[in-house]
Formats: sequence, C-alpha cells, structure tokens
Amino acid sequence: MSSTQPPQEELATGERSTRNRIARSVLDHGPSTAADLAKRLGLTQAAVRRHLDSLVAENVVEPREQRVYGTRTRGRPAKVFALTDCGRDAFDQSYDTARRRRAALDLPGCGRRRKG
Repeated sequence: MSSTQPPQEELATGERSTRNRIARSVLDHGPSTAADLAKRLGLTQAAVRRHLDSLVAENVVEPREQRVYGTRTRGRPAKVFALTDCGRDAFDQSYDTARRRRAALDLPGCGRRRKG
C-alpha cells in the first residue's frame, strides 16, 4: 500500500462526514436539489449525487419531484431530496447525545430501503 493513500478507515470516516454534512444541510434548509447542495457545501454535483444515493439507500433522505410554478422549462424536472422521518429522528437523537458528550452523528441507524 502506498503511503500517499489514506487508510480505508479514514476514507469511510470522510465519506460519513460528507454524508452527515449533506443530511444536515437538508435538515437546515429543507428539501434541496443536488445542485443546491453542491453549491452550499462546495462539492461537485456528481459527488453530492453519489452521497445522496447512499443516503436514499440508508433511508435517511428520499427523492421527490420538484414543484414547478408557472411555465415548465425543457428537460427532466430536478429531484429534491428531503429527510425521512428516520433521518430526522437520527438528528434529534444525535442532538440529545451530543449535548452530553459531543458525539458524531451516526445516520445509518435508519436501515436499508427495500427495493422493488
């Protein structure tokens, strides 16, 4: 293994931290598109979408159709991502715990979504 590559554990922690930032942004700002999140967090839209896919699979956020008021533009409507009840509960529990011991948010407690 090359010394320039971070250990696998560090990669997982960095991924978790980014997902937490994305979920926190949705909590703070409400349903958001990948473009909104990318701009807010200084990430690429592709990176945000990758993390959103994982958060959807973990049942932390859910995609919704964006409401369009007035004349719709060309192309597919953007999806907005909103926290699920489970995702919101994870933040509530984390807030209570963090007040006592400054713990990091652990979102995957929501479980995996069933496909199909």
